[in-house]
Amino acid sequence: MFLNSYVNGLTLGSFVYILGRCLDMTLSAESYLKLMAENGELLNDGLKASRKNLLGIGPVIYSVVDVMCVNHIVYFSFRQMSNIIIIHSIGYYIVHFAMHQSKNLKKYHNFHHKFDTMIIPSIGNAVSTEEFCSAYMLPFIVGATLVGPSSSSFVGGVGLISVFNLIIHCKELEHVKLLEMFVSPKKHILHHKTQVKHYSAPILDLEYLFAKCKD
Repeated sequence: MFLNSYVNGLTLGSFVYILGRCLDMTLSAESYLKLMAENGELLNDGLKASRKNLLGIGPVIYSVVDVMCVNHIVYFSFRQMSNIIIIHSIGYYIVHFAMHQSKNLKKYHNFHHKFDTMIIPSIGNAVSTEEFCSAYMLPFIVGATLVGPSSSSFVGGVGLISVFNLIIHCKELEHVKLLEMFVSPKKHILHHKTQVKHYSAPILDLEYLFAKCKD
């Protein structure tokens, strides 16, 4: 069972990595070529980190979570998928905000912000090992533990979060408008420029939702 779960995790990670590379060289071709020309070494470092996270670390953690926390009865629950997305959004926000506020934690986030002026989809997963495990993977672990989702519901949540993480790092989509409750490419790119707001990612804009709750 563990082997099957690992293969599923590797398949999902491979899909996200390949999709990111396809978006880099098609939709984000202008930004990709600019980054390659101006700082090819940084680009290679970013792609190397993405491969390590998506093809190395991610499948191992996914397989453990899948075996221990996921219900393998065949059914899909929109509610379970939504809960996974909500829990991940909260977990990511907490860790991401902490990495900007704490000097001890900021060092783990600095690598991702080396790409502030040249953003492409694959860079969404170009983060340190510490950040990938704490901000990206840990919220999935917590979510799966609390929700106990079916396999398809869990994959749906992980897949949507992973795809939107690529989308919000696509500068060529900066003009695309979404409902205010969602994180748009424009909002996240602004975060890369200022680093003082828009800590939410990649789907729910918790700062907007928090503000609406106070109204």
